[in-house]
Amino acid sequence: MKKKVKLEKGLLDKFLSEQGLKRTDLYNTNTPKGVKGIDRKTVDIIANGEEVKLETLRKVNIILDNSLDNLFPELRDFETSKTFNYCEDETSPQVMLNMDEVEPNRLPILIKRSSRIRYKLEIEILTREQEFLLEKLENWIDKLHSHSNATEAKDTTDDNLAQQVARKRLNHGFFEIQEELTQSGVTVFAECFDFWERSDEFYNWFDIHFNSTIHLMIIIVPSSVISARIFVNSGTPPPTLKYEWEKLILNDRTKFFKNGKLVDPSDYPKVRRL
Repeated sequence: MKKKVKLEKGLLDKFLSEQGLKRTDLYNTNTPKGVKGIDRKTVDIIANGEEVKLETLRKVNIILDNSLDNLFPELRDFETSKTFNYCEDETSPQVMLNMDEVEPNRLPILIKRSSRIRYKLEIEILTREQEFLLEKLENWIDKLHSHSNATEAKDTTDDNLAQQVARKRLNHGFFEIQEELTQSGVTVFAECFDFWERSDEFYNWFDIHFNSTIHLMIIIVPSSVISARIFVNSGTPPPTLKYEWEKLILNDRTKFFKNGKLVDPSDYPKVRRL
């Protein structure tokens, strides 16, 4: 049975007034603070001091910038470190990423390195303001990623001053977005990893190719989470056990590619750590 709680009559209006809000701001999802799942009747019940589900009050607490934490300690999220597993098949090769909040000047570097970007949203309830900011974040990432791909083979040393200024402005766009996300209770984790693919022997029976590309994992979490362990699928990496490796018959048949560049197989197993 889900726990029920109640707020003293009159306190809801008091907290709303302190933040310049009205009851309509709670159930109107068209407003910046509006959250899905709260209707007018529920708001009136809370305001009148009647019992509601703890989860319902948690939604209100989000809108009130956690003003109810002191009255209801159970609303707080004390779990500051979490583990997420994004491997649907537990038998598939996995890699663990230790992640925390990404530095504003580091995220553009990670985006430019990556060939693919993956997103995971780990926030159960979003305000309209948070939805808007996450859309803003994704648009900025897509723009920077597209710009990086378009200029990857281009020598930018001959860019004029205006082009260089525009590039700097784009690179630093995350500073403003991150500050807005922090104020709304959202944190961004990001880290790169190698995703491996092995050639299909049905189509290419003579050569064995291992090709890795850099994938960027971006996790959106509540600000209460300060670190996380992430397990992701690493594709089909080269074998790590000696007997598996020997079965490949190391000779000219086996070729390694890191982001499209041929790597000498004799460097194995360092190849996986490049």
